[in-house]
Amino acid sequence: MKKIGLIPCRLESQRLPNKPLKIIEGIPMFAHVYYRSMLSNLDEVYICSDSKQIEESCKDLGIKIIMTSDLHSNGTERCSEAADILNLESSDLIIDIQGDEPLIDPDHINHLIKNFKPDFMDIMVPFIKTTEQNNKNIVKIVSNSNGKIMYMSRYDIPYNFRNITTLKKHLSIIAFKKSKLKEFSELPISQMELIEGIELLRALESNFSIFTFELKGESRAVDTEQDLVIVRDLFKYDNLINKYEK
Repeated sequence: MKKIGLIPCRLESQRLPNKPLKIIEGIPMFAHVYYRSMLSNLDEVYICSDSKQIEESCKDLGIKIIMTSDLHSNGTERCSEAADILNLESSDLIIDIQGDEPLIDPDHINHLIKNFKPDFMDIMVPFIKTTEQNNKNIVKIVSNSNGKIMYMSRYDIPYNFRNITTLKKHLSIIAFKKSKLKEFSELPISQMELIEGIELLRALESNFSIFTFELKGESRAVDTEQDLVIVRDLFKYDNLINKYEK
């Protein structure tokens, strides 16, 4: 079983246009995601994009890229096309790593690989606990006692009526069985996915077995210009950038 990392990147973000090409510490954001993913136990890592600008930047940096269609509605569909191009086996494990996570922790990827059980899991997405509230850019998870995901929302769920709980923040690394990634990409956009803007709700509504587990540490996606300012500052204290295998 191969362990393949796929990093979907597009330039048409409404909140922060040209986001993957934003420069952090002298290189584009997507390059940080790639180099940090390469420090994990993944066998191979690829950028997946329809952008010629990203393709040229990848060539300049010696980064592997798979060019995909510009018709995909989300990154998961883009990853599925890339997996087909790579001619992966149905049993191979695919880790979808979002291209706006320049501070991604390679150990988080390793823990995801270790915890994924293909005999009864279709998809797995880890979480970290957070007390941050009312942030629609953070997807929250509700799961049962076995770690099976019941629902995901941009709303703060479960609603903290008695002030006794923290929230489970959806991390932007997702493990798929290749066969289920393909099946997902062929499903129509679902009602809850359309309402919430969360692509994995399509899988939940189609009864995929999606599980979660807790990771320690922090994760900082870049969704807005303010996020970019914060991440650029955090890189001043980063201890992985000197380990990049360029």
